[in-house]
Amino acid sequence: MEGILFDMKFGARRAEDVLSKTPVSLPLVILFSLGVYFNALSAGLFLDDIPQLLKNPWIKDVRYLPEIFSSGVLGFENKIIDQYRPLMYVIYMMNFHIAGLAVWFFHLVNVLFHAGTSVLVFLIARRLFLEKETAYPYISSLMAGVFFAAHPIHTESVTWIGALPDVSYAFFFLLAFYLYISLTPAPLPLGEGKRVRELILYIASGAAFFLACLSKEPALTFPLILAAYDYLIRGKKRLSFYIKSYALYFIVIAVYFALRMNALEGLAPVRKHADLSAWQMALSVFPIFVQYFEKLLLPINLNTFYIFHPVLSLSEPRAFVSILLTVSIFISAYLIGRKNRLALFSFLIIVVPLLPSFYIPAFGVTVFGERYLYLPSFGFIMLMAMLVQYVLKRNERAFGVIALLLISVTALYSAGTVMRNRVWKDDYTIWADTVKKSPDGAIPRNHFGYALLTRGMIEEAIEHYEAAVRLDPAMHEAHANMGNAYSQKQEYARSIEHYRIAIGLRPAKAEYYYGLASAYDRMGSFNDAVENYKTALRMNPALIDAHLALGAAYGNKGMLALAIGEFEAALRLDPANGAARHNLNVALGMKRK
Repeated sequence: MEGILFDMKFGARRAEDVLSKTPVSLPLVILFSLGVYFNALSAGLFLDDIPQLLKNPWIKDVRYLPEIFSSGVLGFENKIIDQYRPLMYVIYMMNFHIAGLAVWFFHLVNVLFHAGTSVLVFLIARRLFLEKETAYPYISSLMAGVFFAAHPIHTESVTWIGALPDVSYAFFFLLAFYLYISLTPAPLPLGEGKRVRELILYIASGAAFFLACLSKEPALTFPLILAAYDYLIRGKKRLSFYIKSYALYFIVIAVYFALRMNALEGLAPVRKHADLSAWQMALSVFPIFVQYFEKLLLPINLNTFYIFHPVLSLSEPRAFVSILLTVSIFISAYLIGRKNRLALFSFLIIVVPLLPSFYIPAFGVTVFGERYLYLPSFGFIMLMAMLVQYVLKRNERAFGVIALLLISVTALYSAGTVMRNRVWKDDYTIWADTVKKSPDGAIPRNHFGYALLTRGMIEEAIEHYEAAVRLDPAMHEAHANMGNAYSQKQEYARSIEHYRIAIGLRPAKAEYYYGLASAYDRMGSFNDAVENYKTALRMNPALIDAHLALGAAYGNKGMLALAIGEFEAALRLDPANGAARHNLNVALGMKRK
């Protein structure tokens, strides 16, 4: 018994010594990050993936690069929203030119970004632990890298192609931070003569930060993380130091905002939840904050769509409870931080990147999203690693128990991630799961209806569309989808009825006029079809399907010159469009006869 205790006592030291002398940690982190997402490569397309990949001419031709950098996310649809993420389309363009529209390759790129981010988590954790001379830095950094790689909260960010901005911004954010903290002995203030290596690292850090900004808006919190690091870890207190050291990052921010304002015609042109007062929005932040911590602690019952229930009054019990819990979390962080500044810094890594997600007016229905936790989870995992350090430092004999616990958590995380990836298999599986977990959500019902419709289950689809309208009578998308469903049933009168309701609710939606025109077209009402096709194209000249349908309508009436004009317009928008090329050749052949 005494021999076993002796082995247990020195087990942690032996493990630490082995990890410090052998390069086993990095391969393990990479293995876990790739292994738990291997089954994600067979996942399908969801939500934004379909228009942004299948219907987006921008990613298919490099000549659209100027438009990508001078437009918002939905610029290819002639829409303006408060998202400027050009790097997403640049990466999609690279993917397309490498593998075409092979969906598995787009998933692979997300997984590779995740693997790179997991490696950076490991490297940054090791550097921070060594810099602060904490106990067992090599064990702790390995734990941080593996836990980040396997944590189930990341499945939405990694497995959903549309969440590329989350994994790419996190990667470039942490890369910029790692390069920054690699400067020795301190960051390079502009104007001071330093070694070439430090200058390269400094510029590379600024470049990585710029790429992070072009990926997603929360990257702008980067200087706050730097300030927290320099103040808490390096003990820098002079204002002049911060001004000189961050000059490059301020320049990057200025360039980013210039590009953003040019693309969006303002900083944030779209405001949501106008029905809520500023006080109600402030109150609603507290339960959202608590929910984020709940998901980090217990990543179970993960969901694609969390219904936003705003807090309308301080008298609501959940308002009081969430405020109390939030205050308790911050007080605990402060008290712990007084004794351990690295712990306080780790807590700030959780909170600071989440700050933009608490600005409710900028968010529509996805006020709470698991993908917003992708980068902040690094801070949480750092705190977990430091807790392990604390226990081992106080009782080295607990290493056997701690090691068993860490292996168990890793196994649970890995199993949870693999199982969650199976839910992301296709639009049917993900929305069936979401409707089950959020039965009172109109949006999940609508999306599940679409998944059913694409599988030929028209009656079941209509049932969910009707449920969506009952839950949200103003949901124009569900009416438009019902119009499509009834059109497929060849009940054109009912199809037209629902398209007209959708247009009444959202008169500026070109796609609804296109759907209405299609219903008229199938019903044989040529004049009504042409009129609505033209309306759709006046509203959105880039609507390729409308050009093709209008061209076909003209062709069927023998109006070949007009048909050719529409097919040519479609090809100008998408030179690789096979249907447009085929129809144009047919029309030209008929005209020559």
